[in-house]
Amino acid sequence: MSCASRDPTCQTYISMAYLVSSRMSDGGDINDIELVRNLVKIYISRPRCLIFLVISCETDFENQGAGRLALEIDPDGQRIVGVLTRPDRIESAAGDKWATLLRNERNRLLNGWFCVKQPDRPSLSKNYRGRMRARGKTRFSLA
Repeated sequence: MSCASRDPTCQTYISMAYLVSSRMSDGGDINDIELVRNLVKIYISRPRCLIFLVISCETDFENQGAGRLALEIDPDGQRIVGVLTRPDRIESAAGDKWATLLRNERNRLLNGWFCVKQPDRPSLSKNYRGRMRARGKTRFSLA
């Protein structure tokens, strides 16, 4: 995938990771759920819009509304870039399921899936970030 523009200022970023899916407080309006969903659909329906689909590994892919919405708008995944976050939260029983997604064997996207690796608590306590920065690279595998 390559992107080029003579006017890079006409970019819009919409985070679908936290789509409203329930009334969050007593003062919340249940109609906000559909309002936000429709607003996001308007933006991501534009043919020139790239969709960065950020999916948390804390919850099953099927339970995350952003995935359903992105694939509803772009069923072939031509404009979607998949990004998995929080892989350190994957339970061992679900590891294979997430690995097939990352290898683009399931919920295939033309541009594939990528993973953001964050250190777990034990690694943080051992100054993981400083050591990895000094080495200049991180190795991580779901398999």
